[in-house]
Amino acid sequence: MAEDLRRESLLMGLSINLAKTKVMTNINNLETLKLGGIEIEQVGEYKYLGQTLSFEDKTEKELKIRRANGWKAFWAQRSILKSNLKLKSKIRIFESTIVPVLTYGAQTWATTKKQLGKIQTSQNSMLRQLLGIKLKDKIRLEKIYTKTRAKRVGVIAKTLKLRYAGHLMRECDQKWNKILTLWIPHMGKRRRGRPRIRWSDELNRELGTTWKIQAKNRQSWKSLVSAYAQKWAAEGVTSEDEAHLPNVRGRANTAPNVTSSN
Repeated sequence: MAEDLRRESLLMGLSINLAKTKVMTNINNLETLKLGGIEIEQVGEYKYLGQTLSFEDKTEKELKIRRANGWKAFWAQRSILKSNLKLKSKIRIFESTIVPVLTYGAQTWATTKKQLGKIQTSQNSMLRQLLGIKLKDKIRLEKIYTKTRAKRVGVIAKTLKLRYAGHLMRECDQKWNKILTLWIPHMGKRRRGRPRIRWSDELNRELGTTWKIQAKNRQSWKSLVSAYAQKWAAEGVTSEDEAHLPNVRGRANTAPNVTSSN
């Protein structure tokens, strides 16, 4: 099949870059794949469109890269963020150049509270650096966010995921991204121990199992996303704060009120 793709591509004037082509699979003892007589390397992980793809701890590896790249972006702007520029301007620069690096690809994340908390902790540390505050000063996060009026990166990541989920459910049923997202395998067995968190688990926990139906109404979903973003921002969904929040599994008590636009 791969060789057929290579030949047909050549007929259209296209060629496959064999140096950048890799094979990643969870099938044991897969036979060697060759294209044009050249053996294609098998890898355990691969970077595609700026994101790390892996069968093992994919999200953890990706979030580690996000944090590292976020700090690189922060230090690249150090001269501006440490200058005498107005705080409002600094935060605008921070949210337009650094936050997008931290949240790149957040639409596809399947995170736990602990993992998302690590990203949020990075932002907290950056804002302390920006304000010239040290941990030993014991300034509460609420005061820092009140002063800077910065948007919490955890809230931004969750909001991006909700928006993408809405786009996904309104897509044509024949699109591969929708087919693979909704696909439920019926073969094989789960590994022993706690199952890994899936992309839809967070949506099911926050919105209930009917979110796929709700997402098909664009205006209603837009209002729902806005309401949840305001709810999370008000609660301060961070690793430091969530221990003091009520359990969000009770949808009837914690879900924000949203008026349908039907």
